[in-house]
Amino acid sequence: MKDLLTVRIVLSIKDDFNKFLLTSFKENKRTSLLQLYQTVRRKKDDSEINRDEIFLKLFKKKWTKDNDYLLRNELKILKDKIEEYYIEYSKEKYLKEIEDKILLDFYKDLKITDQFITLYKEYQTIKNNQFEQNDCIEYSFYYADFIRINTPNYLERAKLLEENLLFFENKLHQFITIQQSRFDLMKSHVLLQQKQIHNKPNINFFEYTSLVIDTKNIKIY
Repeated sequence: MKDLLTVRIVLSIKDDFNKFLLTSFKENKRTSLLQLYQTVRRKKDDSEINRDEIFLKLFKKKWTKDNDYLLRNELKILKDKIEEYYIEYSKEKYLKEIEDKILLDFYKDLKITDQFITLYKEYQTIKNNQFEQNDCIEYSFYYADFIRINTPNYLERAKLLEENLLFFENKLHQFITIQQSRFDLMKSHVLLQQKQIHNKPNINFFEYTSLVIDTKNIKIY
């Protein structure tokens, strides 16, 4: 049974989500789901999971090929509920990001510049701390368009656009460097596998280009 998708899911679940699941299943009217989940979970360290044993514990009768559909159906329902609960478990993190973007759009549409800039800076700080350069870049461009249209004072507009351009450039360099590092890491995995397959040194080497960054003129935001 360890090759079944639902069983693989149950055996792979981490402790934090496991606690959430146990609470959720206890509140579910279909009590068989909690019983099946816990029964499979206890078999995590076993080399094999006996279908007959699981079936007997769950349905209080012997397993046969004719009644196997009962267990298959219960496993399918368990998988669906775990997916449903995982969405519930994780959605707060994703909803917060969506809400932040909605509020930015809200103040953009209202053209209330001071509040838009305040929320934009908060959003960028979060994304910067999470090393999500791609989002920083996208919203830097979004911000530049807003400032260009909604800042009437030429001097203030020029100052904000210049600061944003430096920020954009800084994040762009970081993004390129990170993606190049990821590419090199992926390539190293491929080269290692090739070496293991052919059992000889790989003649393919990395080629590097120099990335020159003027650190004196870069501002840290």
